[in-house]
Order: sequence, then C-alpha cells, then structure tokens
Amino acid sequence: MRENNFRIVGKIYKFTTDMRNLVFIILLAITPFLAKAQQLDSLWSVYNSLVSADTTKVKAAFELSNFYYYSNPDTTVYLCEEALKLSESTQFKYGLSEGYGWLGYLYMQKGLTPLALDYFVKSWRVREEIGDKDGVANALNNIGYIYDSQKEYELALEHYEKALAIRTELGNEVGMASILNNIGYIFDIQGDTSSALVYYEKSLKLRTRLEDKRGMAESFHNLAALYRTNGQLNKALDFYFKAFTAQIEISDIAGEINSGAGIAQVYLLQKKYKQAEEFALKSMSKSKKIGYPSLLESVSSVLKNIYKATGNYEKALKYHEIEISARDSVNNEKNQKSIIRQQTQYEFEKEQLIEEQKSKEEARIISEEINRRNNLQYSGIFVFVLIMFVFVLLSGKFSMSTKVAEGLIFFTFLLLFEFCLVLLDPFIDNWSSGEPLYKLLFNAMLAAGIFPLHAFFEGTLKKRLMKNEV
Repeated sequence: MRENNFRIVGKIYKFTTDMRNLVFIILLAITPFLAKAQQLDSLWSVYNSLVSADTTKVKAAFELSNFYYYSNPDTTVYLCEEALKLSESTQFKYGLSEGYGWLGYLYMQKGLTPLALDYFVKSWRVREEIGDKDGVANALNNIGYIYDSQKEYELALEHYEKALAIRTELGNEVGMASILNNIGYIFDIQGDTSSALVYYEKSLKLRTRLEDKRGMAESFHNLAALYRTNGQLNKALDFYFKAFTAQIEISDIAGEINSGAGIAQVYLLQKKYKQAEEFALKSMSKSKKIGYPSLLESVSSVLKNIYKATGNYEKALKYHEIEISARDSVNNEKNQKSIIRQQTQYEFEKEQLIEEQKSKEEARIISEEINRRNNLQYSGIFVFVLIMFVFVLLSGKFSMSTKVAEGLIFFTFLLLFEFCLVLLDPFIDNWSSGEPLYKLLFNAMLAAGIFPLHAFFEGTLKKRLMKNEV
C-alpha cells in the first residue's frame, strides 16, 4: 500500500514539475510580445499626449511607423503624414527629412512613383542642408531605386555608387549591404550573372555577420531569383524558402508575398501545378489586402501562367486583366517621362548652382586679394608722395644745390604723375573704351594739370635756396 502511495506521489510530483516547466516555456515565448505591446502602448501614449512637445510626438510617430510598416502600411502612411505636418509647422529639420523619406518609400510601394520621387528629392535637400551624410546616402539610394524601377539602369547605378561611397566613408555596414544588394540587382537584370552573384554574396555576407534578418531575407530572395533565371531550380527553391521563412518571422508581408510568388514560379517550372497554385493564391490574397500594384502585377502574372499551363483559360484571362491593370498603374508612360525630366532638371540645376556658387566664391576671394593688394600699394605710394612733398616744402631750411633741388622736385612730381595714372587708369580705360588716342589725350590733360603745380613748387624752392645763400 505504501509503495502505491509513493508511486502516486511521484506521478503528482512529475506532473507538477512538467507543468511548471511548461508554464516557464510559455512565459519565455510570450515575454517578447508582452514587451513589444508595452512599448507600443508607451509610444502611443506619447504620440496622443496633449502635453508632449511636437518634436517628441514626431519622433514617436516614426518609431511607431517602424512597428507598423510591414504589418499595416496604411497606418504607417497616416503616422508619417501627421509627423510631416507637425514638422512643417515647426520647421523641425529632422522630422522633415525623415517624413519625406518615409513617405517617398511608402508612395513608391503604392506605385505613386512621381510623388515618391518628389519626396525623395525633398528629403535629399533637407539632409544636405543639415549635413546628414548618411541621410544623403539613403536619399541617393532611394532615387537610384526609382531609376531602377523605370529601367534607367545607368542612372540607377550612378546614384547607388554615390550612396555606397558615402556609406563606405562613414563605415555604415548595414547601409553598405543594402546598396551592394541593389547594385547586384542592376547587374542581374542586365544579364551579368557573375557580377550580380559577387555583389549579392558580398551583401549576404555582411548581413549575416550583422545578424540583419530583414536584409538576409532580401538577399535570400534575390539569390533565389538569380538561380531560377539560370535554371538552377533546386537552389532557387531552397533560397526562396529561406527568404519566405525569414519574412514570416519578421512579419514582412510584402516580402512574404514576393517569395511566395517566387516559390510558385519554381513549382510551375517543375510542373508541380497544385503546389504552384497554392502558393500563388495565398500571395494574391495578401496582395489584395495591402494593395501594392507591383505585387499584384507579379502574382497575377504567375497565376495567369499556371492556369494557361493547366488549360483553365477563363481564369488565365481573369488574372491577365489584373496583371495589365496593375502594370498600367506602375509603369504609366507619362509618369516615367515626368520622373526623368524632374530629376534630371533638379540635378542639372543643383550642379549648376554649385558651380556658380563656387565660381562666385573664387572670384570674390581673388577680388578681395587684388583690392587689398591695390589698397596697400595706393596707400604706400600716397604716403611716400606726401613725405616727398613735405620734404620739398621743408627743403628750403637745408643746404643743397639748385640742381639737387630741381632733381628732387622733378622726381616727386614724376612719382605723383605715375601715382595718378595708376589710380585713374580704370576710369580712363572705361571712358576711353580702350582707345590709345583717347588714353593719350587723358594722360596729356593730367600732365598739363600737374605742370603748373610743378612750376610753382620749383620756383618757390629756388627762391628759398637763394635766400639761404645770401
């Protein structure tokens, strides 16, 4: 009987221990979510507070945007628009630069490309104004992405390389990894697989070392697409699933849709139509919810091809129409021309303004140096002439020969004549329009004006010297 009791007690103890361990595991699992919920509540309290400073509310709005961007983009748009309004009313430069950048990216995702570019350029200008080098790199990267989406690959590469140079200088490895990935995509889309692979792998290596899960997911996806294009379907499927898993983990809905569509494409190429349809339909359902035209276009294209391959032409036509509608929204020809013209004009005007400012500054410095030199020389000559005149006036008190006195007066007035020529030369040149005859006439008039003064001084000095001799 006692043995049975021990067994019962042992079972109860084991059950209690197992339950305690289970509760501990559950608590460990939900703790991050509770912490996140608490942080969200705290940020919303700051944002909705009637006593918080506007700048504090703006910062809270951007932190909230980071939470909602992947799970609820519309909330992020609202928060960024409100933050931008507050920043504009207070001229809060940080808020302006962040708000323009955020909205540029959000509008780009929605297919509003000209509006997105406008915000990216505004962000660029503010960041340059406040000396935010990393922000400038971010804006350049985003503008490069706009050109990329418009198939202006040379311009895209140019902006990416400028951004990469800045981020390399700053040692911003997260930013460097992002741009390396973008440059890889340019080579990929142009068919240069080997160069694309080099840049993709550089980017993935950096992101893995930095434990950047979101960046790693993006790199996995791009490598998957590269392998799919080159017919390495097993490798492609492996990387797509790596990306898909990571994107679910970080709640990246847009990335999850893209990777799901990629998995569907690989299954379609492998003629596994059921699996392809399953992943494509899930991606389509999520695409409709967040409403990004670029995603709708790519997913509807996959579904169209699946139904064509399986002979379901009615559904193939349905998704073809969705694809065309989404494509028109993304790649409107008028918008493309507007984008290229707007950005090209801005860059041209900006470079021209910089060159003009540089030239004006150089000219101002040279002009100041010349004026300073001339003023010093004019002052020196004037002081010397003045000293000579004083000496001439006082020379009657000293003993000297008539010839020496005449030489002294001649030299003094010759110096005065030359000084007047130097001083008046710009005005004479302007009046005479550079004509030698007119300049000679002006010089003769100047000499005629000085001659009576010379005669007066010479006569006065001779009289004084003659008195001294007597």
